[in-house]
Amino acid sequence: FGIALWVWIDANVNMKGIYFGHWIPGIISTIGLILINALSLDVLNDDGFSSYDSTTRNARIFCLIITMLLILGGLISSVWIMIVEFQNKNNAAPGTALIVENVLITLSALIMKFGRKNDEF
Repeated sequence: FGIALWVWIDANVNMKGIYFGHWIPGIISTIGLILINALSLDVLNDDGFSSYDSTTRNARIFCLIITMLLILGGLISSVWIMIVEFQNKNNAAPGTALIVENVLITLSALIMKFGRKNDEF
C-alpha cells in the first residue's frame, strides 16, 4: 500500500496537468481497502447457529461485494483516465503510475483480506 502511494506521488511531484479527478481512483481504492478489511472472514463463514441470522449474514456478504466493486471501480477508472487523459501526451508517466498505484492497492487489499488467518493473532 505504501509503495503504491509513493509511486503515484513520485510520478506527479513535478507535473502541472494533474487535477483532483486524477486522485479519485486511488482514493476510491483506498476506501475499498479499508472497508474490505473491516469485516472478518469468520463472520461471513459462520455456521448459521450463532447470534447472527441469515439477514445479517446476507447484509455482510452484500457489504463485501460493495467493497470489491469499489476496489475494482478504482482500478477500472484508473485505466479509463490513462486512456482518455494521457494517451496522446508525450509524458504518460502519471497515467502509468495511476494504474500501478491502483493495481498495488488492489493486491494489498486482497493479500490483507485473504492472505492472513485470524487465529494467528
